[in-house]
Parts: sequence; structure tokens; C-alpha cells
Amino acid sequence: MKKILLVGQPNVGKSSILRALTGAHVAISNYPGTTVDVYHGRARMGDEDYEIIDTPGIYNLYPSTMEEEVSELAVLEADYDAIVQVLDATALERSLLLTVALSELGVPLLLAINFWEEAEERGIRIDYGKLEELVDAPVVPVNPYRKGGVSELAKRLREARKPSIIVRYDDDIEEAIRDVERALPQPHVLSKRGVTVRLLEEDPVVTRLYPCERIGEACRRLVIKGHEPQADIEATRAGYALRMASQVTSISAGRERIRSLHVMDRLVLSNTVAGVSMILGLLLLIVVVVIYSGGIIQDAILALAGPPVDAAIAASGSFGSLVREVVSDSLEGLLGQYAVAVPYVFIFYLILAALEDSGILSRAIVILNTMMSRMGLSAKAVIPVLLGLGCSVPAIRSTRLLPDREQKTRTTLMISMIPCSSRAAIIFGLIGHGLGVWWALSVYVLGFGLAFILAAISRGTSTRGMVFLVEDLPPYRIPRAGGVAAKSWWRLLDFLILVTPLVIVGGIAYAVISYYGLVNMLAAPFEALVASWLGLPPLAAIPLLYGFLQKDLTIAMLASVLGTANFATALTAKQIYVFGLASTFQVPCIIAFGALVKELGWRRTLSIEAVSLFTGLFVSGIALRLLP
Repeated sequence: MKKILLVGQPNVGKSSILRALTGAHVAISNYPGTTVDVYHGRARMGDEDYEIIDTPGIYNLYPSTMEEEVSELAVLEADYDAIVQVLDATALERSLLLTVALSELGVPLLLAINFWEEAEERGIRIDYGKLEELVDAPVVPVNPYRKGGVSELAKRLREARKPSIIVRYDDDIEEAIRDVERALPQPHVLSKRGVTVRLLEEDPVVTRLYPCERIGEACRRLVIKGHEPQADIEATRAGYALRMASQVTSISAGRERIRSLHVMDRLVLSNTVAGVSMILGLLLLIVVVVIYSGGIIQDAILALAGPPVDAAIAASGSFGSLVREVVSDSLEGLLGQYAVAVPYVFIFYLILAALEDSGILSRAIVILNTMMSRMGLSAKAVIPVLLGLGCSVPAIRSTRLLPDREQKTRTTLMISMIPCSSRAAIIFGLIGHGLGVWWALSVYVLGFGLAFILAAISRGTSTRGMVFLVEDLPPYRIPRAGGVAAKSWWRLLDFLILVTPLVIVGGIAYAVISYYGLVNMLAAPFEALVASWLGLPPLAAIPLLYGFLQKDLTIAMLASVLGTANFATALTAKQIYVFGLASTFQVPCIIAFGALVKELGWRRTLSIEAVSLFTGLFVSGIALRLLP
């Protein structure tokens, strides 16, 4: 089976081409040795079978994030038969910069030109034949949404070849290339000159894969001569990309883009008040749509799946009480998790995909860069923080977008304070129902406030400098329903694969603990803390501890220990609010805990758990003493 890498910048349509080539046969997995997700699929084209891998978006072959490092690593390992680089016809020069870098490495290449129809509407015409002649590799214009050019792309995969582009640098750099090249062993597949150039850029991935003692001295000599090797080499490549783009592109009068979009860009990207207002508006829209739409779907799932689950639990009683408890807690846990979490998560994914494809998310990230950078965080940290409103598990997994473990840890601390959909049941079902909607909304305000406070306080623990934000600003586009749905489904499927076994294990664990009467024994050491600091009945420790297993059933457990579902008869208004805070502000559940261990390891996970638990208990106790 032949292997093809899809490579290109973010927002260039690689995933759409993957779907067009493979249909629904797409899977998601971690790139070997990393936690970064890659999409891949298989297809038979002509008389050959192909595996096609969609690598994360990358601007050039010098990584600034873990995802970009994975893309470069995939290229450098050369475990493929060809690379299909997807280029944006509306910004050809920018895309050709990556083409030049790939060409230097001597990899078999085919260029797929996307958005060519949009470019022609703007009056941009590309001479594909001349571009193919300049690059000396196949060039195919495609429209993956309409399947235009996809069959031609499939036919020409076997024509992929090493481009003949040879980049010539300044005399001093060329001398350094010759010096290092003599000491460098021949790479197995890649161009020796191309690897040498990347070593002179001090590319961390290339340096790790192809160590060379002479590179340090060569770089020092270049610096002494007034060069900045990485910047000078990249500038030379940019000149080649500009020259090629100018040779194959002609500009004529095209359809004028909507003027109001230009005005909006100038307004929100240059005016802090307007930019922040846009972000707040997006946040409000996301919260309203996710909460109300998710609630409708949640009710429908409960109505549809509730009776079969009850029947299965009743039938399991014939196998003994332990089996019944295991089946009951497992099935109820699955029903509670998926009826509450999945609708909210999927709707959030749909909104996120639509914002990505429309070009709005890129602008939101640029706007947030200043605010987040003041706390030492990447602007992309906003994605997992917002995703935390749906479910903490995919929010934790999405911290893979961030450049290093320190930022992942600090962002996860923020997520621990963001009320997810499971905690929304506590907030609205307990606090909102008992005290009113404004009290419920105050928990969200407090949660976001605590999240940013923890991020600011933990800044001193970060040991790595911030990476300069390079975010593409694609043109505004109308999202394609098929693309949005497919992208959302892939993300949801990844969530389901992770969560399902953890929910079952959590249900079985609690069933066994409950069956052998260990719940009260486990809760006893915490009863004094619950009573003295939180001012709650001592048995309230049981639903608080159970909430660590599954937040969805915290209210049911509270009703069980109090002996009533009418909480106003057993708790004061202040106690209702304090219990809601204490059960909300902590690592949300054992499933999220497991995801944390997988992403960050035990030491960091236990540290986050300790900080978030202390913060939640401290704030809850302070609320008890400050509220009238």
C-alpha cells in the first residue's frame, strides 16, 4: 500500500481533500510517539491502494507548536511515497514558500491548488502549466467540495516527483553549506543539501534527527559575518516564492469583496474595545446556543433511551443484586454522560468548525492574543477554555493545540474552574431552581474569574518563553455543511472512544464500593471538613465525593443522603449555594482525571487536582461567610 502525506498551511482545505479522496473511510489516531491527532484514510485509486495521512497545518518547516513539529517530523522521517501539498490559490506566494522548503529536501511532490474558483472571482489567474514547469512537479487545481479535479489528482499521484528547484543563498551561507555538508553523513532518503540548510537554521527537529558537530561553529561564523542564519535563509526562500508566484499569476479586475467585511476587519483588529466586544458577543452566542440546543437534544435522548435502559436494569436483577448494581450504575452513567455531555459537546464542535471554516475563529484568536499573552498564554488557549463549557474531557485533549507542557498545565487549571455541561445540571438544577437564574449565572461569572486568576498566579511557574503568534487570516467564507458536519463528527468520535470505557469503569467501581457498604467509610474522614468549613450536613460529603466519579448524579446522591428532593426543606439558601460551588469548582470527574493523566502524567495531574480542590473549597467556605 502506498502512503501519501497531505501537507499545507492551516485553513487550506487538506481535510476536505482527504474526505474527497477516501469518502467516509477516515479514522483518527495519535501520531506515533506523540499525543497529537492525525486523520488518515484508505482508498483504492486505479489499480493501487493508498493510505492518505492529513498532517496538522504548518506555515513552514520550522515548528513553533507541537502540532507543527509533528508535521515536520512526518516530512523528515520520509515514510511515504509522495507528498501532496495543498496550496491556496488566493495566496499563492505564501503557499509557495512551503513548496520551496519541501523542494530543498528532495521529497516526491504533487501540488493541489485549492480555492482557484475563488481566486478567479477576485481576478487572479494562475498559469498551472507554467507553474508545473517551474516546480517540475505535477500541479492539479481541485475543488474538493464539488469533487472537481479530485479524479485528476488521484490519477496523477503516481507522477509525483522530486522538484528541480535549487535555492542559491548568499556566498557566506553557501560556504557554510559546503563546510557542513562535507561532515554530514548522507541521509537515507532526503537531500543532503536540504538537510544541511535546515541544520544551519538550527531547526530543533532536524538537529535531533541529524546531529552534526560542525554546525555550531558554522553558525557562529555566519553570525560573526553579520548574518542571522534562520532569518536570512527564510528570506531567500521567500524571494524564490515571490518570483515564482509573479511568473505564473496575472491580476485583472475581479468581483469586489463585500466592503463591510473589510470595514469589520479594520475595526475589530485595530480597536481593542470593538475586538473585545466581538469576543464577548461570540461567547454569549456560544453559551446560549449550546445550552438551549443541547437541552432540547438531551431531553430527546432521555425520552428515547430511558425506557430501554430501565428495562435492561430490571432484567439484570435476576442475576443477583451485585450484578444489578453494576449494570445499573454503568448504564445510568452512560445514559447520564451521553444524554448530558454529548449534545452539548457536538453542538460546540459544530459551532467551532463553522467558526474555523468561516475565518472568524482566526480573527478571534488574533484579538485574544494580546489579552492572553499578558498572562503568558497562547491565544489558542481560548479553544479548550470554551470547549470546557461543553465537556472537560475534549477540552483537556484539545490543549494539544498549545506549544508546551507548561501552557497545557496552566490552561487545564483554567478548565477545572469552567462549568461543563455536567456541572450545568448542578448549577441550574440546584442553584437555579432553588435560588433563581441570576444566582446560577453568578457561578459562571465566578468560574471564569477564578480561571483567569489561576492562570495569572501560575504564570511564574512557566519556564519557557512565549511563542510569537503567527495566525493566518483567511478570507471570510461561507462554511460548507458537509465539511462542518464531518469535522465535528471526527472530533466527537474521538471523544466517544475515550469516554466510553472510563464511564463504564467508573460505574463498576462505584457499584462495588456501594454494594460492600464502603461509601460511608470513605466519606467519614471528610465529614468534619464539610460541616465546619462549608457549613453543610456531614453526609453531604458523600455526594461531593461521588461527584468526583460522575457529576451528572450529584443531585440524585444529595437527594438520597438528605432523604428528599425538595432541598429547600433540608438546606438553607446559603447552604444550597455553597454546595453548588463546592461541587462545581474542582476537577470535574474521574473521566476527566483519566484524560489528565494521559495528557500530563500523574505528577501534574495530582498537582492540578490539589490546586483546584483547594480553590473550590476555599471559595465555597468564603462564600458561606460573606453571604447574608
